[in-house]
Amino acid sequence: MEEESNIYIKNYCALLFIFVFLESIWFTLSFRADLYIYIASFVFLIPFCFFIYYMISEGIIWQIISGIIVGFILMAIAAAVPVIGWILLALWFIYNLSMSIKSVKNLALDAFISASMFSLLYFNYKGHIDKSLDTHSSPFIMMSLIYLSISLLICYRSFSRACRPKDILFFSSITILSIPIISLILMSIVSSIRSFFDVNFIKDSIKVPQDVSGYVTSNGTVVSSYTRNVSATITTSTITPGTGALEISATGALGKDRKKNDKK
Repeated sequence: MEEESNIYIKNYCALLFIFVFLESIWFTLSFRADLYIYIASFVFLIPFCFFIYYMISEGIIWQIISGIIVGFILMAIAAAVPVIGWILLALWFIYNLSMSIKSVKNLALDAFISASMFSLLYFNYKGHIDKSLDTHSSPFIMMSLIYLSISLLICYRSFSRACRPKDILFFSSITILSIPIISLILMSIVSSIRSFFDVNFIKDSIKVPQDVSGYVTSNGTVVSSYTRNVSATITTSTITPGTGALEISATGALGKDRKKNDKK
């Protein structure tokens, strides 16, 4: 009972940290708009550092590496055993592609929340820079209330999806970083589809027979028909597994881990 109580206290401390962090960004920007670039960088840097720390400490990075290794093994099998290997590689690719698409869908609401938050921060900055927004004006108060609601929503969503303080901070970081994460996933999907297989064109020179009809030379000599060998260039193509399976394995593993850690 006491241990459960301590967990709740730690969870609420994590929520308080997130709330204070987000609100301090808003009020700092309201009075020091000239520091917008540094504040925006700070907002991204702290969640990014924790995101990397969480991936390493929770072993997510090793799951990504293992997924890449599996993809590499399947690429080797596809190269050695054309039919069965290509089927296995295609199934692995489709599976990880579906996990990547699910990740984008799961992050859609987070991206909307993040975009709303940063839009408000930008309007706050713009209004104070061009002197069109005052801290006592109705628009500023309205924006502050909306930003407050977004901060509370981020805290609520993080708390509802996690059981530990560490997970709460992770999901908050995911929300803030959702737009660049979605961008990276989409770029990885497009790149992996384009590079799923490589087509190599090989040019080779061979000797081919050529029939020459008989003819008479200018001095009256009769030359009979004959066959001669001439050089010809032929182009052949080979299809080999590309690096697309490796790229999609990384994003697919990340999506699987996020789904597993989500309380829902």
